[in-house]
Amino acid sequence: ATVAAMSAAVASGLIAPQVAGWTLQAGAEDRETWHALFRYNGAINQGFAKVFVAASSVAILLWSLAILAARTLGRAAGILGCVIGALALIGILSGSLRLDVHGFGLVVLAEGIWTLSVGALLIRLAAPATERA
Repeated sequence: ATVAAMSAAVASGLIAPQVAGWTLQAGAEDRETWHALFRYNGAINQGFAKVFVAASSVAILLWSLAILAARTLGRAAGILGCVIGALALIGILSGSLRLDVHGFGLVVLAEGIWTLSVGALLIRLAAPATERA
């Protein structure tokens, strides 16, 4: 998932501006070719973004099921992860989740909240009983 996110960021943040610049500099006869290359780069970005969302959602879903089965971190974190993972997967697989700035941002925000909450629970679990009080 992380490699896919990094690849999407490279396509969007490093390659797309370069291709956009070449498109603006191109003569009228070459401009459509550069537009096609720009659209192709966008398709690559979307493909990697979809792989990231699918892979990270499956991981969160599986970790959340393990949390629920182990019963050591708290049900809320497990349930939250199951909801976030399932909704993101349904959105990607159904095509209803658009991975524009808002859709992708929503997924990253939701998954980040889950990750931080589980991290806080793990830190709390690892702390000696005297420090938890």
